[in-house]
Amino acid sequence: MYDLKNQIILDIKAGNVIEKYTNDKVILVGSHLEKDSPYVENVSIVINPHSGGATITTKIPYGGYYLELFLGDFNGDGKDEIMVRGEFGGTGGYAIAAIYDYKNGKLVEIFNPDMFSEKYKFTSKYLEGYKVLVDSVILKENYTFDISKRPKIYLDIVYDKNGQVKEFEEPTISAINGAYPIKLVFEKNYYLFIRQRVIGVSNADTIGYIESFANLLDNDIKVIEIGAYEFFEKENSATENFLYRGVSKDKEYY
Repeated sequence: MYDLKNQIILDIKAGNVIEKYTNDKVILVGSHLEKDSPYVENVSIVINPHSGGATITTKIPYGGYYLELFLGDFNGDGKDEIMVRGEFGGTGGYAIAAIYDYKNGKLVEIFNPDMFSEKYKFTSKYLEGYKVLVDSVILKENYTFDISKRPKIYLDIVYDKNGQVKEFEEPTISAINGAYPIKLVFEKNYYLFIRQRVIGVSNADTIGYIESFANLLDNDIKVIEIGAYEFFEKENSATENFLYRGVSKDKEYY
């Protein structure tokens, strides 16, 4: 059995991780940064094989809040992969979303936010007429956000009195804010619904969202649908407006 020492159990799940129909026990353990803090660090995944074999322990390089496990077949191999979910600091609520595949006695990471952002890059810029253009480099999709109703204090930072974009000002696309496993009817593998913020002059200035629908078949991260939402504030309320969604003919983007 695994010696917890100063660690605590964060979550426990059972699934077919090592082989099909093995019903192995997966334990997520970590240590609190401070006694009364919800933040955990020194996180490891512990697998107790149903067969009674040796315990498999893998330290993972993540720390954050509300860490939990999700088990499901993401890559289509008929076994369960291990997803560690949670979030870490910042007002934008950045996601911890790491997925591991068991191979030959060890865990191999097949997805994390950095891997996704490295493969699917975005460019963004302010346009005249109080608009923001976001381009997906690899998917060849682009979205235009209307920011004319954004607070004047934000617009004055970006545009001069003639409505021209000031030099060096540009919006950014955040790291992943959310990655949610989704199972479609009649399909065996899980997909990921991924959300990223379009950020204006500060982290509090949310212009909109980019949303991607991806699979991990054969351990390859592949976006098959992508879309965007506008976000704007009215008095005492916030509203999201669906723009449009790009879909490939054969549901495969490379």
